[in-house]
Amino acid sequence: MAQISEIVIRGPYRLDLDSSGNLGIFLGGTEVAYFDSSGNLHQLQALDLSGAATLSGNTSVGGTLTVSGGTTLDSTLSVSGAATFSSTINPAVGSGSLSGTTAGTVTYFEPFAGSSYKKVVLYFSGYENDTTTNQTITYPTAFATVAAITYNGTGLTLSTSTTTLTITAPNSTTTYTGLAVVEGY
Repeated sequence: MAQISEIVIRGPYRLDLDSSGNLGIFLGGTEVAYFDSSGNLHQLQALDLSGAATLSGNTSVGGTLTVSGGTTLDSTLSVSGAATFSSTINPAVGSGSLSGTTAGTVTYFEPFAGSSYKKVVLYFSGYENDTTTNQTITYPTAFATVAAITYNGTGLTLSTSTTTLTITAPNSTTTYTGLAVVEGY
């Protein structure tokens, strides 16, 4: 059973055991959310996180979710209704960087790594490779079946597989700066 170290209830909410023996959050006589025996929060109606809140464990929202302020989610969030975010969403993403063989860097991150859609964004900054050796970047999370370069603003020749991006060696002293995007499943 999960241990809850602190619960802050503001406004007209109250804590009580619900009919299933779970710790429930009630608004008036209506249960709006509860913690199961594993410490996961299950939201039953509209949930407003307007202020500093931290959700640890899996969180299920069956109605409307409103998030504003310094809210942190430290696991899985499932929303079956509408979700509104009044601040920036910063997903925990895989990322890395690669130095050009001669100069510059490629910084990359994967903001979407779901089971049905993945996206990798790469930023080339002063990248230079004056050799004949190709360079490769391994994606933080591999694509399952298809990966395609959907944007290449670098001037470089790029190719992709489900696991890596290959930068064909330009064998020149030209420096390259720009974005590239790889998307797929």
